[in-house]
Amino acid sequence: MKTFGDPVTNPMGWDKVHLNKLCLFKKTSVIPENIIQGTKYLALEDIEKETGRIINYQLVDERELKSNKFSFDEDTVLYGKLRPYLNKVALPSFKGICSTEIIPLKPLLSETNKYFIAQIMRWSGFVMFADERSSGANLPRISPKKVEEYPTIKPPLALQNQFAETIQAIAAQKQQAQASLEKSNTLFNSLLQRAFKGELT
Repeated sequence: MKTFGDPVTNPMGWDKVHLNKLCLFKKTSVIPENIIQGTKYLALEDIEKETGRIINYQLVDERELKSNKFSFDEDTVLYGKLRPYLNKVALPSFKGICSTEIIPLKPLLSETNKYFIAQIMRWSGFVMFADERSSGANLPRISPKKVEEYPTIKPPLALQNQFAETIQAIAAQKQQAQASLEKSNTLFNSLLQRAFKGELT
């Protein structure tokens, strides 16, 4: 993170705080009987490792839920506590519910934003911190309490928001590039079929 410097050596001299000073770790549990049909449900496997990309979700009426889930919205950072070395940190663009293997973090907007928090949690230093403090031989997990205690830098909010704007602009450019690539692939396949049929002159 060149904008903020190395979070460990902290060459910029930013204030350092525990993660729970920047985010709420209050988990809102939802019992199955109160889950509305059609609600989007995220399981841990629906989050791609390293990138945090949400690769899938299920609708409640497509999957029988028998246990409590956590609710989240568009302002939430979702962190996979199971096998923390997989580095699953997602930024959902929709409201829904998730597995209790996922910790919902609500950034305090007077202190930070979700893009900064997600970057901190995807950073190799945090992944190592979480992995070293996880417990369980076959299914290692880190407790929310230990995640709360992670010491992180706290740059000025204006700088964090500038970083968030840059991230969103990059994401928009990536989306446009992917759309252009899909159109190019469609055109290429169409031309291949026409060439095969002898329709090109």
